[in-house]
Amino acid sequence: MKHRTCKPAILCAALAVAGVAGAAPKAAPPAGTKTSRGAGLKRTLGPVVPLAMGNTPGQLSPADAGVAQALQAGAPPTGPAADGATTQQENSTYLVAHAEFDSAESCSKLNAPGVRVFNRFEKWADVFVDTKEASALKSVTTAPGVVWVELGRRVTVPPPPETRTAVSRAPAEPIVRGGLSGLTGRGVVVAVVDSGIDFRHPDFITKDATGKPISRITHYWDTMTDWEPGKPGRQGPVAFQNGRGLGTVYTQEDLTAALREPSPTIAPLDTNGHGTSCAGIAAGNGQALPDRRYTGVAPNADIIGVRIGPGPGLPNSYLMGAIANWIDAVTGPRPTVVSCSFGGQLGGRDGQRVLERQLSARYAPDRPGRALCIAAGNDGADAIHGEVSFAGESSPGIFTWSVPADAVAATLDVYFDSDDKQVSLRTNLESKLDLRKGRGRIHPLTKQLVWSIDLQPGAGELRLFSPTGASRKADAYISAFGSKSRAVFTGPCVSLGKQVGTPGTTASAITVGSYDWNNEFESKRGKLILGDVIRTTSDGKPSPLVIGGLSSYSCPGPSRTGTLKPEIAAPGQFHIAPAPTQTGGDKLLHISGLYQPFNGTSAATPYLSGVIALMMEKKRDLTSGEIKKLLERSATSDRFTGSVPNPRWGYGKLDLNAVRKLVDAVK
Repeated sequence: MKHRTCKPAILCAALAVAGVAGAAPKAAPPAGTKTSRGAGLKRTLGPVVPLAMGNTPGQLSPADAGVAQALQAGAPPTGPAADGATTQQENSTYLVAHAEFDSAESCSKLNAPGVRVFNRFEKWADVFVDTKEASALKSVTTAPGVVWVELGRRVTVPPPPETRTAVSRAPAEPIVRGGLSGLTGRGVVVAVVDSGIDFRHPDFITKDATGKPISRITHYWDTMTDWEPGKPGRQGPVAFQNGRGLGTVYTQEDLTAALREPSPTIAPLDTNGHGTSCAGIAAGNGQALPDRRYTGVAPNADIIGVRIGPGPGLPNSYLMGAIANWIDAVTGPRPTVVSCSFGGQLGGRDGQRVLERQLSARYAPDRPGRALCIAAGNDGADAIHGEVSFAGESSPGIFTWSVPADAVAATLDVYFDSDDKQVSLRTNLESKLDLRKGRGRIHPLTKQLVWSIDLQPGAGELRLFSPTGASRKADAYISAFGSKSRAVFTGPCVSLGKQVGTPGTTASAITVGSYDWNNEFESKRGKLILGDVIRTTSDGKPSPLVIGGLSSYSCPGPSRTGTLKPEIAAPGQFHIAPAPTQTGGDKLLHISGLYQPFNGTSAATPYLSGVIALMMEKKRDLTSGEIKKLLERSATSDRFTGSVPNPRWGYGKLDLNAVRKLVDAVK
């Protein structure tokens, strides 16, 4: 699930904020500034600035306000708030927006020039906004009954796993392969929304009585490739303003026919391999090898594939609402589990992003025969979250950070614990941070104050205090764009928690962490022991892979507002999973060439999805609410998990014993 759902970047030692002891500014500081000393540093503080509230029309998130202002000024949307939020069609650029209204009736009335609603569900609408229409976005943010609007964002999937010589080796834990207790997922649908699925891989093929191949994938929506008349498939179910469909939809018959053709008629549908591995862990039949040693959890489940990007970027993740509609339409009453091994470090990590709220309503806890599984993310060792307490000016909360020099853009988002606007800000002059450019809003759903500002490369500092002296708390998240390195918090404000990514904090979703269960791999290079290469923020040394222990990258919860996330930790490191049959480059492959090592919360998520398919085979109308209760009662706790529930393991560990308890408990 990097959630980025890839392995966390290697963290450097904490950097001190700019300013060397004894150094003096070249010019006299502005009126109202003062200097402070601490830890051998001298900082020249700028003037006190009251937190300003945004003036963007309508209920638009502060992080997106810069895009709105640029559009209204006639400029193209740029910067971090626009990352992944646009799509192009025939030389036109469309902004993607997710809107929540006060009622389904208000939502149904959204209709304006330059705005095309491509998905509606109850009181939520997903829209394309033509950037050539300067007033189009404003017509959404000021529509009657609108509550909150957010722009679509890009999410990612992980790169290939790295290896090193392990300090020690231990036997792999047993996991579920090929079903359990006579259950194999028959009659249940596993929908994998990811970088695609290689439908030509043997694990996704069966044969008829004459030995001819039959695709196990019943439906496949490739959102990345437009359909062309005369080619297999048909136009996708979502259309732009000009009526052109988005992507290509293939049926099982289309894919089966392509398997039987002497030459390819359908281009590769997963050039990254991430989605192929996910599908194999959940529902691969292991047919690529005679002994079927790498069979997935539910090998007789039907498979649906949705390709939302080539990987590692998944630019069409904004379609999740429309994808959910489409999956419901093609599966009908059949029990279905949707597996999403992707995400991004976005928003308040509280499940209150508009798309998360829509997904939570779609997959409500009492909805029979539906479940949504989402990866927690692999940013658990990255200092992307800061937390402070503050009171009066003599007791400020201090955030310090470092932004990579090559970052194209970076943002700081601060979430306060109330709607009290009485907050003052101050920074050291070396930060080059113009606090007057910050954007603040009261979130209409959480009723909490949110403030965002764009950052410059280098070290920086922000001080918060209450003019009234009231005791307050604040969480902050930092993001950099266009850099190979991460922007990170430094110093005492660093808090490795509340880092489950979006959409992993969706309330109704079952969010999945990862634990280490295997480190052996038989590759073309010989037998390898796979090891963890993640570095910690404390001493910079590699964290060893420990069989049975939590994967060092697994994102900890809870949600920022205290909801338990993740709910469970499943086997994630390392699976041996299907690799694309047209693999290029120097990927690490199994001696057969058809499997690859695969890890992360991305791998743990489809494993749980396969387990849920077994449960749904036994009880077709099982709800996600019932599944969560069963996880709470059945998950394993041991010396690794400690007392559960907790923010890293959720209810505990989904080992083989826990799966047996789960399946037996389904009545």
